Amino acid sequence: MKKIVFLAIALMGLSVFVNAQVNDSFTLNQNDVIIQQNGVYDVISFEGCSYTDEIGNPQLPVKIVSYVLPYHSTIIGIDVMVTQQKLNGNFYVFPAQPPRALDGSDPPPFVEPNLSVYSSNLPYPNKTVEIVDDGYLYGYHVVTVKIYPISYISASGEIYLQNYEFTINYTISNCSNSGGKAQQSLRRAELTKKFIKSIVKNASDVDGCKNNNVQIVYNNGCQYSIDSTRGGTTSAIDILVPDYIIITNNELKTAFQQLANWKTKKGTPAFVKTVEEIVSEYQGSDLQEQIRNYLKEAHKKWGDGLFILLGGDVNIVPARLVQINIYNYSPGLKIQPSDLYYATVKGTWNKNRNSVFGWEPSDFIPDPPNSGSWRPNEEVDSIDYNPVFFLGRVPVRNIDQAEVFVNKIINYEKYTDLGNSSYVNNYLCLTGFLTISPTYGNLLYKMYLKIFTYRTLLLRMTKQAPQMATETGS
Repeated sequence: MKKIVFLAIALMGLSVFVNAQVNDSFTLNQNDVIIQQNGVYDVISFEGCSYTDEIGNPQLPVKIVSYVLPYHSTIIGIDVMVTQQKLNGNFYVFPAQPPRALDGSDPPPFVEPNLSVYSSNLPYPNKTVEIVDDGYLYGYHVVTVKIYPISYISASGEIYLQNYEFTINYTISNCSNSGGKAQQSLRRAELTKKFIKSIVKNASDVDGCKNNNVQIVYNNGCQYSIDSTRGGTTSAIDILVPDYIIITNNELKTAFQQLANWKTKKGTPAFVKTVEEIVSEYQGSDLQEQIRNYLKEAHKKWGDGLFILLGGDVNIVPARLVQINIYNYSPGLKIQPSDLYYATVKGTWNKNRNSVFGWEPSDFIPDPPNSGSWRPNEEVDSIDYNPVFFLGRVPVRNIDQAEVFVNKIINYEKYTDLGNSSYVNNYLCLTGFLTISPTYGNLLYKMYLKIFTYRTLLLRMTKQAPQMATETGS
């Protein structure tokens, strides 16, 4: 693929605007297509594909690709050139089915093919390349496109392979932050850069796409003023830019302070902030919003890629309950907890300021409330799907459970390779995916897998724990 190409520069007052583009192509050959039988249906795929997910319509493979752009860039359009060839044979493509929720409920019934589509002579899905997400992920501007390399004419059973050359056009401005620069540690700057390189196709462009309004700090002992954002901390963290924040309550603070002290000692500056401190210092309609407002301020001061540990189950740090439409093709609301709310800083997740968070334009909502009648939702709650923090939760409910967890982590990281080392070199990662939406599902799935892969990479780094322990004198 080609790198970012700069086309023109125009000066307007003191602002500089640059027109630029990312060029790429996608080719699918007949030998790349995998065809499997599922009863009377043909399941079409290729290596590394996702799928269209309009329930009852043909399930066709798509390719999702992400690119990094300069931080202060604005997309102005995408140009696409298409060539196609017919795939040998005639096919009856499997209809997309609703996802199954992993909550113990019964699976949804099989959805028969949508006759209006399956009897049509028009190509489906009649799309080429589209932008499905444009946002800021861990401090980088990342745009994600969905490529539709297969066109299906249901009435005749014909499949055409579509190959593309496309250009993402954008402008760049020299925006600056008048409110001062966030201070990001060099360690986090390198970690976030490595992560972005792992998920974008134009990885060689990442170095030139960083946010220049961030100050990289080497954590070499420079003194910074102490403020309430840190909460009760040790003297060591007060002179360092933090990498790790633990949010818990007063009851569990002593246990998690031990973890913060250990992390700081081994080179990851950490501190504890209690929900009691947050309630007294930050505004919000409820505790969840107060915590998120605190994290917004932490992001403004210390930049992207902070490790945030929610130290407690929902009785300690409540989850944000969001509304989802579990099937997306028929009415049916479901409330689910989401910690993604805390990992993001943009959007309110409740733009209309009602009692329900997470309205999506694809959702059905009751009209009027409690009437049994439904209509498509026309409101959007300004949800941000692009995290800026690496966030996790320890679902402990009391001090005893917290101490057990902290002791296990510290003992694991202090392991000095005595005896059988298989315990350190083996690990189990569990993940789950509850639902897919037509708008965001494939993107979230891809992002989830990438974050999962990166966390796996970080776990592998624990093999260096003996070195760390020796270097810190533990």
